[in-house]
Amino acid sequence: THRPELHRSAGKVSIAAQLDRYVNENLKDCLAGFSSFVEQNFEFDELGPVETETTISKDAVYFVVKYPLRISRAGQSWDLREFLAVADLNLGRIYELALEITNLEAEHKWLEHFTVEMIDSFSALDRNMLPPMHDFDIDFGPGVVWVRSKAESALQEILAGYVPLLQVGNTRMYMPISAPDSAGGQSVRDSKLYEALYNRGLLIPLEKDFTDIGVSFAYLPWWKPYFDMNCEGEVCLPQSVSISSMFLMVGLHKYAFSYDVSYPVLVEVRDFDAFKGEGYSFKFFIEANVRNNAAMPSEFRPLEPYEISFNTMLCDINQKSSGNITVFVRDARNKRGVDKALVGYTCGMESCVLGSTVNGTLVARLPRCIGGMIGAGRQGYLSGFVPLDVVDLRDFDAEVVIEPYRYVDFSVKKYLLGKGAVDWSLDTENSVVQAMDEDTIILLSRQSGILEPAFNAVAEVCGMPGAKAPYACGSPPVDNSENIALVPGKYNVRIYSLKHARPAIEIPRDLRFVGEGPLKKEFYVPEEPIVFDAENPFPAGFADFEWDLSAEMLDSGNAVEFYYIHAALDKVPKSRRKIEDLGVIGKAMGYSEMYRHLLEPRIFRKEISGEHKITVKP
Repeated sequence: THRPELHRSAGKVSIAAQLDRYVNENLKDCLAGFSSFVEQNFEFDELGPVETETTISKDAVYFVVKYPLRISRAGQSWDLREFLAVADLNLGRIYELALEITNLEAEHKWLEHFTVEMIDSFSALDRNMLPPMHDFDIDFGPGVVWVRSKAESALQEILAGYVPLLQVGNTRMYMPISAPDSAGGQSVRDSKLYEALYNRGLLIPLEKDFTDIGVSFAYLPWWKPYFDMNCEGEVCLPQSVSISSMFLMVGLHKYAFSYDVSYPVLVEVRDFDAFKGEGYSFKFFIEANVRNNAAMPSEFRPLEPYEISFNTMLCDINQKSSGNITVFVRDARNKRGVDKALVGYTCGMESCVLGSTVNGTLVARLPRCIGGMIGAGRQGYLSGFVPLDVVDLRDFDAEVVIEPYRYVDFSVKKYLLGKGAVDWSLDTENSVVQAMDEDTIILLSRQSGILEPAFNAVAEVCGMPGAKAPYACGSPPVDNSENIALVPGKYNVRIYSLKHARPAIEIPRDLRFVGEGPLKKEFYVPEEPIVFDAENPFPAGFADFEWDLSAEMLDSGNAVEFYYIHAALDKVPKSRRKIEDLGVIGKAMGYSEMYRHLLEPRIFRKEISGEHKITVKP
């Protein structure tokens, strides 16, 4: 609904009107004062302003320019008033095709169906694939575990690779895809099925004939989407149920992941023959919106010409009837004014940008509003808001304090939860660094309110200090534990740690009996050994608690050490490991509450080599 219309008569915001304005504003610069004619002793007198009227047809763009001029030379003069220029560009047909594509998306949600198909095609019970929307298995242990942020990155790569394969039928660039002899190093068994999947699943059908115009689609992997799943923070686990009977014990894992995805797709409509073969591209974006594994519902209305304005009444200069409002934007850390901070005003559902500060100050007039809110922000700061009512003509001041990001490094230590003769118990006296084959994810979510904007921080600490294994930390081994932005506030902290066990951790088959005498039965639990290794990591570490982080605490250091509880199944002799030991993972919340005092993060100052000065004696 916010697209510019094509013709001037359709509304104030139109492509024709924009072309009018562009020519009016730039024609004189192009003419350069008629310098080549002035050198030949011609004189030019302007008799009026430049006024352009652009007409867009299907085959060309016509510019009628009224520019009254009196031209003199050698005692003679001529008056010229109107000029005509024609651009050989079928902008009307290009716009018509763009409208067809947009209407098809609004009505049939082809982009959302494509997205769901991609998720379904690239998901499986495999940590190297996307988490499945629906699946189940019968096994022991926690099931397959995924990391939410890694699933998001994987989906971005899939979209970047497959969005360009989308095609629009009856256009110049449409070309049916033929099955290759092999794909991925394997021969294609069913060529007809291969071609049907690619030609139908990636085709946007179009009845009208636009074979003189090409269409292409693009999604670049650094265009970050909106992405969410029903995971526990960064860790995506199945719902697990254990069923026991006299003769067997069965572990059921139900995988039901809901995807919420929004991302932009760049549509390029190209006329290769325009401007005498130079070509012309018309580009716009369409946004895909998937919620709960389905296209976001909307009421479809075909896009038709009507008057529309991008302006809100809140920004209308005639509505700004207050006195002079002086807005001071200050740094919460040093109380100094923040330069080049962007200031805005919100009233109800409408917002208006007022401008940016100079030396921390902005003076502006505002519209009358009860229940308004003024906000300010700048890169490197968390935006700040204060309530502000404007009811009369008085001049007054307002102050907005914004929190600067503090960049700190994260590290982790763990308290070992060990298995005694019967039960598990925690060693509360000693904390140790994580092992080389462990990968810990820290998720901080700042509690927000009306005047407290949301803020999240995610970090990954991989391996022990100085020893990052490629099977846990990727190849080359990396983590994301340095220069993490934080601000003061009350946080919900969740910590998950995965052990990519080297050597593998195995829960062996355990022979059990039920009944007595002739009714005695024996069976193994599990029926086959459960193995945790580099490909099937053990979710050993966990913590879940609230953390009050004050500005004084945050400013006292440049590093934070987090603590979590680690189920040391690897230290239990193989002969003593039982399937019931996996139940300790489900007690994470209880352990976090019981031992909350041990999990308090430690803020400290570590030396950074770049801060040291080296004195060289002469």
